[in-house]
This record gives sequence, C-alpha cells and structure tokens, in this order.
Amino acid sequence: MTVFKSLFSFIVLWLAVVPAAFSQSGMTVVVDNIELANMFAEDQAIRHEIDERGGWVKVKDDKAFLVRWQAEDAERLARTQKLLEAGALKSGLDFYRAAFIFQHGQRPEDYLKAHHLAVIAVSKGYDARWISAATLDRYLLATGKNQIYGTQFRSNERDEDVREPVELGIVSDAERTELKVPALADEE
Repeated sequence: MTVFKSLFSFIVLWLAVVPAAFSQSGMTVVVDNIELANMFAEDQAIRHEIDERGGWVKVKDDKAFLVRWQAEDAERLARTQKLLEAGALKSGLDFYRAAFIFQHGQRPEDYLKAHHLAVIAVSKGYDARWISAATLDRYLLATGKNQIYGTQFRSNERDEDVREPVELGIVSDAERTELKVPALADEE
C-alpha cells in the first residue's frame, strides 16, 4: 500500500509542479500534429504495399497503382505545404514527418525543402539525421550531381537495389555513421 501512496503522491506533485514550471519558464508543451501523423502513416503504407506485392518489379507496370501513388503523394505534399504555411507544425516529429512527405515529391525543390525540414527537426531535438542525409542526396541526384552520403538506390530489372553514384572524398565513413548512414566500406 505504501508503494501505491508514494506513486500517487508523486503523480499529484508532478501534476502540480511541472505545468507551473513550464508556465514560469516560458516553456510550452508541444503536441504533434495529428493530421500530419495520419498523412505520414499513409505515405509509409503505400510504400509498404510495394513490398507486400513483391517489390518494384511487380508494381512498375501497374499503371493504376502508379497513378494512385503519384496522386496521393502530390495531395499529401500540397496539404503539408498548407500546414507549414499556417504554422501548424510545431514539434521535431512534425518536421521529421513533413521531411519524408517532401522527400517523396517529384521535383528537386521538393527534396531541398525536405532537407530543410529535416534540419528543423534536428534543431528541435528530434533524431532526423538519416533523413537529413537522404534528402540532400536525393536533391543532388535530381540536379545531376552525385550523392555524397550514399543513401539513394534504384531497383534494377531483377529488383536488386543498386546504389546511385557517390561523390567520394567529401564525406568520410565516420561522418556518415554520425548521420546513421551505413559506412560505404562496410558494404564493399
């Protein structure tokens, strides 16, 4: 019974002190954007569907699926842009999710925006290191340059992942691992 009383006392004290501490310090509790969380789940679900159907080789000729995929990605991207313009994203997790949605855009500007959003997520304390590297790599490839981290792959005709070209000498493997990107030497 004493454990219960101690736990109850702790909870009551925490509820009394913590909100007051936040209020006095000017800190606020940030709540994740639910609409964006749902869009992120949808963004990931359609990509999991590809795996469930047997990979890119199995879906690449399914025109209806590809049209739906592109249209849904475009809708999510447009809605996420509106949320950004309205100032509706607040948490690091919000910006992380938005980075993934923009990463799945179609234009180099979308990938650069994704990188910007990933950097904001990191600045807010959310671990968005890998997506910050991946978004920059995708932007570089989309603008005709080699990637620098080695995060981007394409599927060949046998549905094997083939790494897109990497500009060596700019980023070391030690730096890659700091961003949760596997070292290139580990994969040789």
